[in-house]
Amino acid sequence: MCATNPQGKITQVSILSDDHERPSQQSVQLIFQRWVQENDFKYLDKHFGINQLTSYRSTPYAQLRNALEDRQIANPHYSALSKQGVKLRAKKASLLLAAHNAARREVQRQQRLKELQEASRNQSESTPENTEQLEASKERRKEQESSTRHHQYRAKREEQISSIESEIEVIEQAKEKTERTVSRIDTLIKDGMVRMDLGNKTLMDTLKIIARNQFYRSLHPFQEAYNNRRDDHDHYRELTQCDGVLKWTGEEIEVHLMPRVNYEPKLAGIIKEHLARLNATGLTLPDGSGRKLRLLLTSREQVSVQVTSPPSEE
Repeated sequence: MCATNPQGKITQVSILSDDHERPSQQSVQLIFQRWVQENDFKYLDKHFGINQLTSYRSTPYAQLRNALEDRQIANPHYSALSKQGVKLRAKKASLLLAAHNAARREVQRQQRLKELQEASRNQSESTPENTEQLEASKERRKEQESSTRHHQYRAKREEQISSIESEIEVIEQAKEKTERTVSRIDTLIKDGMVRMDLGNKTLMDTLKIIARNQFYRSLHPFQEAYNNRRDDHDHYRELTQCDGVLKWTGEEIEVHLMPRVNYEPKLAGIIKEHLARLNATGLTLPDGSGRKLRLLLTSREQVSVQVTSPPSEE
């Protein structure tokens, strides 16, 4: 089906779904919304650290035994034995296939040797050897050497197969003595596992989401004015994280923002207009004092900081 964005651009969309009762239009809308959510999750992870640990406090599972509902899980030791058995059987199968192919080639080789020997007997002993006879003699020696190597490799391969069969038998005996399932809590306690205390993370993630919402609320007017979705986030994040100088004028605190990059005149004008709209909302210092704030875009060359010593008490 086709989808149209707010600017009127039409694109063809293919959706795979096993929900036959849901309308196709609704499925497409849900997919579009999911893409927006995935991008937002990535932004939260990259810039707000939503996946970061905020505390390494933990509780051993031995202390949580009575507070958790236990269940049976696959025995890790039994699973390891099963995987080892699968690998050995695969290796045995490979060796058996190699032995089968080698035996088939040996049959063909012996058949060829018989043909060469019969051809050699048919030749008159008084007839001098020609080029064809020399080539046949070389081929016969080569086939005989290959046959000798075949018997050597066959013996080694049989030893390997016998050894693998012994290992498989040992594994099967060990599996018979091992339980298929075990208690999940007992396994965690035995392995010394702990459960992370996520109480602090819940609080910190809530604060990060609030910060994300505030950032997006402030970013939206800038996006509309800048109208370039390729790097609007980068410019605005740089603006929110840049250095600055505070200046008290007696009536308000001027916050001189000094980005690390030099903006082109058009972008600098958009940022100044955006800061002017923020100033018009009546910004105040977040300390409860009610002192007013005014944001200004300033370059480092425009700021001069002087440090003076306090006057002497003499």
